[in-house]
Amino acid sequence: MSPGHLGAELGAQLVVSGFEVVSPLRDRSARTRALAAEAGIIDGGSLAAVVEGAHVVLSLVPPAEAMAVARDSAAALGASGSTPLYVDANSVSPRSIAAIESIVSAAGARFVDAAIIAPTPRTIATTRIYASGPALAEFVDLASDGGLVVHALGSASGGASALKMAYSCLTKGFPALAVGSLVVAESAGLLDEFVAELEFSQPDLLERIPAAVSRLPRASARWVGEADEIAHAFGDSGLPTGVFEGIADIYRIAAASDAAAAGQGTDDRAPIDQVHDVVRALAMELSG
Repeated sequence: MSPGHLGAELGAQLVVSGFEVVSPLRDRSARTRALAAEAGIIDGGSLAAVVEGAHVVLSLVPPAEAMAVARDSAAALGASGSTPLYVDANSVSPRSIAAIESIVSAAGARFVDAAIIAPTPRTIATTRIYASGPALAEFVDLASDGGLVVHALGSASGGASALKMAYSCLTKGFPALAVGSLVVAESAGLLDEFVAELEFSQPDLLERIPAAVSRLPRASARWVGEADEIAHAFGDSGLPTGVFEGIADIYRIAAASDAAAAGQGTDDRAPIDQVHDVVRALAMELSG
């Protein structure tokens, strides 16, 4: 439903495989519209219009929007009487998936809980899709027709989202811990010394930091919702929720600070030097 980079890549693969892919682009940015056009995705106007005419609804939006999309989709289904396959592929917790399944199933949709694992650099060949839920077999067949490979996790919803939350603990936890450690060092006036120590004693860890932290300017606002969902998964697994509640707060601060603009440009400096812009902007926000 949201043809950002990942959605556009998946959409392009489905288009090449002969599917008609339609997305509600009425209120989307010029960038999103351009990505959709390049992928061959058709502008269907409103969400209601797209859902009413769809055989399959693929919900792929920022995690904080997943529940609202499910409610709006259910309202459209109720008004039209259509009963599509509804695939929720958002980075949300099993708790949220249960609520979303209840909402769309009550409107007559068949449901699948899906998780997309897309490492960076990302290609369709390296993108892995896990799925569970009552309409699993139907989804596996459709995905195969679209050139996608699905790893089936059973007929009960919640398995795919649980695996996604486990994976996201690492991919969304590390950037926050990395930028937090750098902000602590910067606040003490010891950022260069800290980086030098990492270079000496933890070179493998240091190598991962620029890629993780440099994503914050573009992704911190979106990652707030995902960290909140991971906190739910922690709590439902008997773990303390404070870890990812704190990580969500770090992303909220980053999204609201000058760090959201730092590092957006391109230059020829070393990656760790580019990270310094993000770290110093965040440290200034916290000290102010």
